[in-house]
Order: sequence, then C-alpha cells, then structure tokens
Amino acid sequence: MRKANYVFRLDDVSFDMNLANFQKIQSILDKYDVQPIIGVIPCNRDPKLAGYGKDSRMEEDSFWLMVQNLQRDKGWAIALHGYDHVYCSNKGGILKTHERSEFAGLSEAEQDRKISLGKKILEDHGLQIAAFMAPAHTFDKTTLKVLAAHGIQTVTDGFGLYPYRKHGMTFVPQIMARPLPMPFGIFTICLHPNTMRDKDFERVEAFLSEYKRDVISFEEAAARTADCILKKLLNLFVRWCFSTRATLKMIQRKFKNIPLLRGGA
Repeated sequence: MRKANYVFRLDDVSFDMNLANFQKIQSILDKYDVQPIIGVIPCNRDPKLAGYGKDSRMEEDSFWLMVQNLQRDKGWAIALHGYDHVYCSNKGGILKTHERSEFAGLSEAEQDRKISLGKKILEDHGLQIAAFMAPAHTFDKTTLKVLAAHGIQTVTDGFGLYPYRKHGMTFVPQIMARPLPMPFGIFTICLHPNTMRDKDFERVEAFLSEYKRDVISFEEAAARTADCILKKLLNLFVRWCFSTRATLKMIQRKFKNIPLLRGGA
C-alpha cells in the first residue's frame, strides 16, 4: 500500500460566510499550492451560518465571481452543499452521524426539488459540480438516487480509509476533522473556515509545511477507489467501527443514564 494521502475540504461556503477567515485559509492553501474541494451552499438560509459573516461578507455577485475564479484559475473543486442548509428532519440517514438533516427522510419529490434548484444555481454561475456534500453528513438512499438522476455520482463523505463504490456512487470518505499524519490511506481533512481560530490556521500551515507532497486533489482521490482485497477489508472494518459508534451514541442519547462514549463529536 502507498503512504497516506490527504484531501482538503472546506465546508459552508456562501456569500454571507466569515470572509476574513475564508481569505485566511485560502492564503495558506495558495501558499502551498493546494486545491481543496469546497462545499458551496447555493441559497443559504441557515441563520447560524449567516451570523458568522455579519462583520465581513460579500455582495452576492462578487461571491460568485470569486468562486468562479477559484475553480477556473486555481483548480479548486466545487461540491453542491445542499440547497439552503436548513435542517428539516431529525433523520440520521445512511451514516447516522447526526439526527438532523436537510435531506434524509424527505420524499423523493422534495429531495429532487432541492437538488435540482441547487444544481441549477451553481451551473447558472458557470460552476462544474464535482461532488455532493450533505449538510451535517446526513443523506439517505433516496438522496443518492436523485443525485444520480442529476448526473452527480460522487459524494465527499462516508467511512473508510480509501474511496469506495456503494449504492452506485463513489464515496471519498471523510473521517478527519483536523490534519494528522497517518501511515496509509486517503484522508479528507474537513475544515469549517467560519469557526476556525488562530491555532487552527497554525495547525494547517504546520501540517502543510511537512506533508504538502502527500496532498492530492479531490479528483485524484475519487479515482483511487479501493482496488485490492486488503483495502476493501480495511474499509469494511472502519465502516463497522463508525457504525457501531453511531449506534452506541444513539442509545446514549435515548437513555442518558448509560455512560457510553463520553465526549466526541
């Protein structure tokens, strides 16, 4: 097996994001010539996210020009990050990482409406969609069916050490919330620029100063699906671990007197 590779992912990109933080992480990634995948919210209506940009936000036209430039001139990949980022169900979907979702549990017609509208907004602004990025990591099989019908066949999410095919889709797993050196595997490092602090930016830069040569693009990662029995077994083991963890956390939430899995997000 090859040594570990890393993909950078930036969540919650919208015109009303914390622009100062976004520019700060962009500067670091540009310095090391890193092309991340960014989750663009087509029509943000999440008041919590909108609040992050109250002191630094862009005009919508300027925002879309910036995103176009990131894709066209810098090679950044664009993910469809839902439609409006508003949670309207308490379903955990396939991954069961949270009990809130913009998509899981909704009818096929409603999910199709959201994905169709979101896709149209991005494409009307000249953007090519590389993958789907579900808010709160929650989606179900209906979501995947609708995505495939709209020509989106890659998801930046899932549990595993290597990208894999399942439900007719390619999943590029995301199990890492901060940059950490690993011995093998392909890891998506998920960053939330809206809430990053100085120590978070410093951690990213320190990691890139040492491991830049091991960072690959999202497109490269998606092309490297598990191609041998050992990688497939490792993926199955990791999925079992995360599935078991999610089940135990669900039990703990329902029966709060059971002391299981203290901490963790």
